[in-house]
Amino acid sequence: MSNIITVYILALISNVFAETSNVITKKQPDSELSILGITIGKSTLEDVKSKFKSKDIYYQGDAGESLYVLCYKSSNGSTIAFESGETGGNAHTVSTISINGTKVPYRLNKICEKTSLIRSKLVINGISLGMSPDLIKRLKGKPSKQSANSLLYQFEIQEKNEKRQLDIISRLEIEFNQDIVSALTASKSETF
Repeated sequence: MSNIITVYILALISNVFAETSNVITKKQPDSELSILGITIGKSTLEDVKSKFKSKDIYYQGDAGESLYVLCYKSSNGSTIAFESGETGGNAHTVSTISINGTKVPYRLNKICEKTSLIRSKLVINGISLGMSPDLIKRLKGKPSKQSANSLLYQFEIQEKNEKRQLDIISRLEIEFNQDIVSALTASKSETF
């Protein structure tokens, strides 16, 4: 009996590790990290502010963690948020873009400005609100990780320049509500 239990436990552990994250070893092109002319890792919040004619950049945090955000609400209630954290530097380079539908509001939804400048479907990396998990897997391939209500595509690559090695990590996190995309977040970080 104890051998059966041991085999069962080993099988469970094997399944847990089989379902852990499978990193995609490639660098995402800027086209997969762009929306509305804003590119993660290249554009700044000032670029976003200028494009949307915003007044102020929202700030929260303290000396340890800072977050700068601009968020916009379209006429159909969906939102798009542009975030810059510590790695965004003084220029506040965009590090994350989140698109949320009405069923899964953006965590800082109260700061989102209404805008009429969003006239088309919000799409990043070929993914938009309302898509099914099966369609996404057909378009993007096997995810790095998946659960009942989410998919994660994680891209990692190391590049060397003349002085240092640069680790580039980008992620596409997709949340589902009733088997359709209700929120998606794309992010990128570069560290030495």
